[in-house]
Amino acid sequence: MFPEYDFIIVGGGTSGSLLASRLSRSLPHLTILLLDAGGPNDDVSLQSFAERHTTMMTPGYNWGYRTVPQPELKGREIDYSRGMGLGGSSAINFCVWTRGPRDDWEHWDRLVGGEGTWGWEEVLRRFKKVSYL
Repeated sequence: MFPEYDFIIVGGGTSGSLLASRLSRSLPHLTILLLDAGGPNDDVSLQSFAERHTTMMTPGYNWGYRTVPQPELKGREIDYSRGMGLGGSSAINFCVWTRGPRDDWEHWDRLVGGEGTWGWEEVLRRFKKVSYL
């Protein structure tokens, strides 16, 4: 007999992992299975920022997708790296992201009538929260 789960999440990339984490924290009495086609991405030697660049070309970390030949580029195929395993593409993106300037967030908040929802203080709070997942 196979085990039963209350939730099965397919894809252990950023979103799937976050969803599994939030569900397990808010509903600890339920069982949650997180599935991913890749491995655990727990090689300690690749967790150093200085070594992250090697994950793009490491078998088992990158699906190795390429575009179809591009006529406008003389038939060249373009690399379309997608992460494989827990963390998904975040596991191979060199751990780089940016918050953007305060004025941009304030401007976007005004454009959408967010009344602070997309303003700097609110998104900064969320950026800090995601930094400590």
